[in-house]
Amino acid sequence: MEALKKLDSVEVRELADRNFIALTSEQIEKGLTNEQLEVRWEFSKRTDYTPTLEQIERGLTDKFSIVRLGFAQRKDFIPTPEQIERGLKDQDTAVRWEFSKRTDYTPTPEQIERGLTDEDEYVRWLFAQGKDFIPTPEQIDRGLTDKDIDVRRVFAERTDFTPTPAQIERGLKDENEDVRFLFKKRQAEWQTKLDQQSLKNQFAISTEKKKRSTL
Repeated sequence: MEALKKLDSVEVRELADRNFIALTSEQIEKGLTNEQLEVRWEFSKRTDYTPTLEQIERGLTDKFSIVRLGFAQRKDFIPTPEQIERGLKDQDTAVRWEFSKRTDYTPTPEQIERGLTDEDEYVRWLFAQGKDFIPTPEQIDRGLTDKDIDVRRVFAERTDFTPTPAQIERGLKDENEDVRFLFKKRQAEWQTKLDQQSLKNQFAISTEKKKRSTL
């Protein structure tokens, strides 16, 4: 254990990755603040301790993204609203991936919109799968025409909206076979919903006309 006390020793990188060696809180703190990037990275990944709030914040703001990623992947803490916002805007796509995948918070409408328009297709795909929001008409149309096939496919699979006739027609002609299959498979379901909505609209218009005629 003597080598562990000297976190600037030659063996530190190997020792930092050995989860079977129990470390004291002092050794953990020294590892997380070590000047060597490799050491901080290894300590950020260890699962045999629960980091303090201060250590979490420091790890999520480390100047090196690999350390931020290590903390973003941890499931032993619930990030604060500030940490979530910062993680979703991180310049490193891998960090944004991890915060987009987390299920311990509900993204704000602004974060959802930003995620659905992220330059990285994997981030867009992760947000497109979100079940904690109903996409706006603009988000739906954008998702159904996304340049990434997987994003288009996820939007075609969502059940919380009914595509417009124009969107259905476009989907049936999509360049990707899987997307075309999904639209063809759900075409009858969507058409029934559109017909039902049309009848409701006609009934509402008819009822309103009758009311006006009796005045």
